[in-house]
Amino acid sequence: MKIVSSLMLIVLIASIASAEIMSTGDPIGQGKFAVSGNYVKDSKVGTIGSDDMNMSTWGGNIGYGLTDKLDLYFTAASSNVGNLPTGVAMSVATIGLVTNYQFLEEGANSSISVAGRLGYKSMNFSATSFSVTANNIVSQYLAAVEISKKLSAFTPYVGFGYCNYYSGGSEPSTQLGVTVGGSYAWLPNSSILVELTSNTVSASWLPAYSNSQIGVGINYYL
Repeated sequence: MKIVSSLMLIVLIASIASAEIMSTGDPIGQGKFAVSGNYVKDSKVGTIGSDDMNMSTWGGNIGYGLTDKLDLYFTAASSNVGNLPTGVAMSVATIGLVTNYQFLEEGANSSISVAGRLGYKSMNFSATSFSVTANNIVSQYLAAVEISKKLSAFTPYVGFGYCNYYSGGSEPSTQLGVTVGGSYAWLPNSSILVELTSNTVSASWLPAYSNSQIGVGINYYL
């Protein structure tokens, strides 16, 4: 049980590899739906001795346009932690709701689009050491700003994200991230995205450290 508890603590203070932005920020459109799937690889979610744990995440979103500017997304993801000691396994199941609002639309009055994002996610961490299993629920609160520019079928974008993680009465951990990515509209109602994120993770009782994420995804507008 002791090794499970130690591993759980390490991952709780690090941020889960999830696609917080993975979007140009463009609205879906009132009364319309969109679906997306993505894969994210996180280079580091904690350290055991001299070895860095990594994480792979498969996720998806279902979005609905509440207005011409405001969208609501239901998000779900499944993650597995890698580079663990022999006999130890760890996974994370995530569900959440995220809103996206376009403050500024690219057009005659602006050369860029600007959108903001707020959300909440619940993450169920499960760690197993041989026959012993431990679970913990972590709440994630997130905020992000997305800036994009259309260049024909290609849309580059940059995002700035902030996340807080809470678990019971423990001290929260914080993640600050900068994302650079691009979306290519290979069909009128579909796009492929690739992005790279650099994160800084910190908690009051530990020194800050940095990690990186690479993500790929596909969006489809119904």
